[in-house]
Amino acid sequence: MSAADITISDSAGATGQEINAICIGSGRFLRSVLVPLLSSHAKPCVFQTRGRTFLDSFKDDGNVDNNTPKLLTYPVDTVEFGGTTTTSDIEIYAAGTLGTADGRSQLLDNLVSQINSLTVIGVGVTEAGLQNATNQCMLDLTELLFKVYTRMSAATDILQCPNPNNGKICIINTDNVPNNGDVIRDHVMQNGRDIHSDNEGFTDFLQSKVAFLNTMVDRITSSRPNSNGLVPLCEPLPMKALVICDPGRDLPSWMSNDETQSKFGVKIRHNSKELECDIALKLRVANGTHTAVAHVMALSSLVNTEALCDVSSPTSPSANVLAYVDSLYQSQILPAAVSDGISAEETKATWADWRQRLLHPKFGLSTFFITQNGAAKCGIRLGPTMKGLINASAETNGRENPLSVSMAFAVAAILRFL
Repeated sequence: MSAADITISDSAGATGQEINAICIGSGRFLRSVLVPLLSSHAKPCVFQTRGRTFLDSFKDDGNVDNNTPKLLTYPVDTVEFGGTTTTSDIEIYAAGTLGTADGRSQLLDNLVSQINSLTVIGVGVTEAGLQNATNQCMLDLTELLFKVYTRMSAATDILQCPNPNNGKICIINTDNVPNNGDVIRDHVMQNGRDIHSDNEGFTDFLQSKVAFLNTMVDRITSSRPNSNGLVPLCEPLPMKALVICDPGRDLPSWMSNDETQSKFGVKIRHNSKELECDIALKLRVANGTHTAVAHVMALSSLVNTEALCDVSSPTSPSANVLAYVDSLYQSQILPAAVSDGISAEETKATWADWRQRLLHPKFGLSTFFITQNGAAKCGIRLGPTMKGLINASAETNGRENPLSVSMAFAVAAILRFL
């Protein structure tokens, strides 16, 4: 079925009734990480928050507006460590836009009234989209949940949520805003009180039947050349491309499968301390070494991190930089993490995963891009390691975990670059 601002796959049923996951936003990260995960066991749809480029991309696939069975797929490119590019075709079951009145109506009035069940709502917006409750995306999410509440509260034709425990619909965000699930919950709750003040049941529904989950995301994603940003171009999936904190164990049961999590780079955590550890390791290990190495490389006229792969000579600039960053991790980041109560095993696994990503020969980043806002990044990414080392050293009168020359050099390089 096609209309001006929506197209629905024939695999979703005549009216889209088999769709059971909805994604608001069509950013490259959401389309390269969350949607493939959902599509493996559910039937997701994707609605742009504004514009219609993603929707219009399906008009050229030969399956729209004709009599052949219509399937909706979009490509995701992955640049493998060997340099080859593989393309995956990700199936979705409807595409639309919230950027027009008709597009909003197609989702909020038509599609939500037809679906039989709903398990997950993905929210793929930028940090700006989460700044306040009156942002259009937060208003759209509030209205979507109100429509869902109306159907789940109906006397007949009740919308079901088959998730375990209390059957809560799970909100999964794909932005690295700290405590993003809590932020979204606060915005939606505020909108619910302001817009639907005459319906106390809606607030109760948000508290008892919706799980706003905190997440961490981490996959370097660009776009295929000459695709106008429509085709994600990605590094291979890291082991923690998407970490979801699910303290109430509300996620669909199929997400708990270890093979599924490994295949899609997903980790499910069940308490906030575990997620905090993941975030700390990303900041300290991945972001910290990235910031440190980029400033040294930029000062050495090495303009792209791909240069780290050129270690043909043990005395080459790249070999020296790599030895330096290895020393920074081994002598500073690892002992500081352990002294702050982070598992040595988790820290080492994070470094092994990140070091491989850092040495990707065909997916480097500009060192001058990485060094943007270097002063702030120094405090955020290297500061926790320095603090941990200083605290540990003070406790032993300077005998253990002192700050070493590698950390001093990292800070000096940042100051010199600035």
